[in-house]
Amino acid sequence: VFASARANGVKIHEGNYAPETIKNAEFSRYSISLPVEGSYPGIKRFIYELESMTDLIIVEEVSLSGAKGSGSIGLNIRISAYYI
Repeated sequence: VFASARANGVKIHEGNYAPETIKNAEFSRYSISLPVEGSYPGIKRFIYELESMTDLIIVEEVSLSGAKGSGSIGLNIRISAYYI
């Protein structure tokens, strides 16, 4: 995730994550919230790469947090990562 962000010129600010227990399941889930900033094309490529990863990562929510000036936008991205 972080390598993809760097490659696309996207800054990830301090994020939050929380493990979740899923009853009667043989996998774990982490809910991850990432406040990001970058150009529209860079963020678009970053989200595409998240959705294309071989690890089971699901983009749950994307919300605009505002324009940051000089062609940069801010988004809050919530993803879920599943591990066996």
